[in-house]
Amino acid sequence: MSKNSKVSLDDEVQGLLSQKNKLADTAGIFAPPKKEKIQMGFIRKVYGILTLQIIITFSFAVLSLNSPALAAFMMTNSWLVILSLVLSLVALYSLVCFVDFQRRVPYNYLMLLLFTVCEAYIVGYFCLGFPANNVYEAAFMACALCVGLTIYACLTKTDFTLWGGFLFLAGLTFVIGGAILLIFRTPLIMVIFDCIGLILFGFYLIYDTQLIIGTKAAVYSVDDYIMATMNLYLDIINIFIDILSLVGRK
Repeated sequence: MSKNSKVSLDDEVQGLLSQKNKLADTAGIFAPPKKEKIQMGFIRKVYGILTLQIIITFSFAVLSLNSPALAAFMMTNSWLVILSLVLSLVALYSLVCFVDFQRRVPYNYLMLLLFTVCEAYIVGYFCLGFPANNVYEAAFMACALCVGLTIYACLTKTDFTLWGGFLFLAGLTFVIGGAILLIFRTPLIMVIFDCIGLILFGFYLIYDTQLIIGTKAAVYSVDDYIMATMNLYLDIINIFIDILSLVGRK
């Protein structure tokens, strides 16, 4: 082989290697994002939506406490609470039982907005039965408790995502117990019931948080951001209501 042929062959090899490196760089640009980035995007979306829900709910509660006209309207038209409850259940059923609908934009956002507004009205109506300082105190305590439980859920090595069956059974028992309390209603029993509810929804908050952060055995799909947000929102609202009920009875 002549010297010129050898140089030409070396140049061709170098050219092929250069093209290979360019293709690798291009593949890196268009490569799908890493799992960690996708999960972080999912977490930011869930907590972003949750923040808006909490703002809407708390703002309406504060408005109802500080506006005598609105408070009088809500107390006079108590049927609106029943309507809000029905619409809330319809929205909840639509988002939980129809997965395709839950993931269809923008209908899922609109249904979640309807659910949030109805829940905000119910919470605002419930707050009217307590002094404003008790409501603010309960809100502060609920915020501190939820932040603490969230931090614990992220740092603990215990996998609470395996407790789904137990929590479902406990939640069902809690609902049945609440229905029975409509008949047998005494102050002591109500205090015990609120304490049980506070503990139960605290565990639910830890459970749902670990499903969202995705570091344990079970995890939410990144397409289930509406479901994840709604579950966290219900956990927080129920914790707040239980604390308010306890604070208001002291």
